[in-house]
Amino acid sequence: MVTGKLDNVVQRLRKTILRLDGAGLSDGQLLDCFIAERDEAAFEALVRRHGPMVMGVCQRLVGHFQDAEDAFQATFIVLSRNAAAVVPRESVGNWLYGVAYRIALRARATRTRRRSREKQVKDMPHPQTETTATWRELEPLLDEELNRLPDKYRLPIVLCDLEGRTRRDVARQLNLPDGTLSNRLATGRRLLAKRLRDRGFVLAGAALAAALSQNALSASGPAPLVVSTVNGAIVIAVGRVAASGVISAKVAALAEGVLRAMFLSHLKVAGVALLLAAVVLGTVAASSRRTAAGEGAGPPGRGGTNPAAAAEPAPLQPEKPAEEAPGPKVPAAVSSDKKLRAAAEGNSFSVFDAGTGRLMIKSEVHTGAVTALAFSPPASELLASGSADKTVLVSDLSERATGRPVHRLKGHAGAVTALAFSPDGKTLASGGADKTVRLWDSATGKEVRVIEGKDVIGSLSYSADGRTLTAKEGAKGSRAWDPTTGKEVPAGKEGP
Repeated sequence: MVTGKLDNVVQRLRKTILRLDGAGLSDGQLLDCFIAERDEAAFEALVRRHGPMVMGVCQRLVGHFQDAEDAFQATFIVLSRNAAAVVPRESVGNWLYGVAYRIALRARATRTRRRSREKQVKDMPHPQTETTATWRELEPLLDEELNRLPDKYRLPIVLCDLEGRTRRDVARQLNLPDGTLSNRLATGRRLLAKRLRDRGFVLAGAALAAALSQNALSASGPAPLVVSTVNGAIVIAVGRVAASGVISAKVAALAEGVLRAMFLSHLKVAGVALLLAAVVLGTVAASSRRTAAGEGAGPPGRGGTNPAAAAEPAPLQPEKPAEEAPGPKVPAAVSSDKKLRAAAEGNSFSVFDAGTGRLMIKSEVHTGAVTALAFSPPASELLASGSADKTVLVSDLSERATGRPVHRLKGHAGAVTALAFSPDGKTLASGGADKTVRLWDSATGKEVRVIEGKDVIGSLSYSADGRTLTAKEGAKGSRAWDPTTGKEVPAGKEGP
């Protein structure tokens, strides 16, 4: 009993310290706490730490205090839904600035449409500050040009000028020498001042920094707003958005709009990468065929073709799989009948009709980023999703509205990095950062076998007859096993 009370006191003390100043933890450490445990205190510390900067962006762009508060809430809702997408973790401030900018633009557009017949006398009925006409004219241009700066110059301005943090503190967080941070900050201010000067506003670097800092100080959100934002974000993060009632429909619409845009952006990047890979592979194949044809033809007037060369044309170079093409990898899968496709974003995945592009299922069942997807053959009734939360979920696609999870498979000691169903769909293979391959019964969810690898499992594939399971392991090449015995077999060889 005494131990239990003491534990409760320690937990309350920890939460109080976290909420006040983050307990000395960096942005990355706080974000990891939230991703791993949905730690409310860690998330609140991030809101309090970056809230004034986010509110400043929203106030400058939206032009109305209540709408700015809605944009503020929506920004942190997006963080709670997509926290795993913040890479590197210490760039939370920069990531939030970008999200706040996009949401504020949406909120401003919505407000403009709503009040298109009304003449605006004041841009910001803010209860605490009065801005000059010059500053009001500069505000939207400031964020527009700041958003266009390269990340390495924008991040120091966001943290030092917009958030008012010391250079030493920022340099320590970003793991940069003080001199490097100072140079990037000065360069960023100089670039920003030049871009503003090109648009008719002359501000020296020091004056610009002072203006940014002063505006940031006046932009802190009221305490009730912080509390309601944290409550709403936590409720949504654990998947109870429908029953929550803690955020308005306007906030939900703003957040959902930006999340959808981010998701489509990921799909576009993946599509471009696959298209480039296809073009490169097609060029290599065509070049190889031309080379083979050229070697088979003899010089004119000297005996025609070379019979040996014609009989044995030069072999084509092996084609590099499209999924190994350069560029960011977005977990995705296509069903064996080509009718469905799935794609991941953050801790969720979506299933689309491959023919029409219509969204059929949106599932948020993982607590970490979704890192692998695989459809079951041949009817594609199941979709397996692996995650950084170390689990594999098997969802029933016959439940078209929800994609109801039927099995949660636990066993990996690290993130799940690869998935593959056997050709008959009866067995699911999963590979992980823990260097193991695990085989599961698709129908029961029972673990059937564990195979020890030598490196992180990058991909998994079954042979056509299902008798060989091949894994790509880090930089060590490929290994193959007989899945019925777990014994290693020569890579590329069909099972007995």
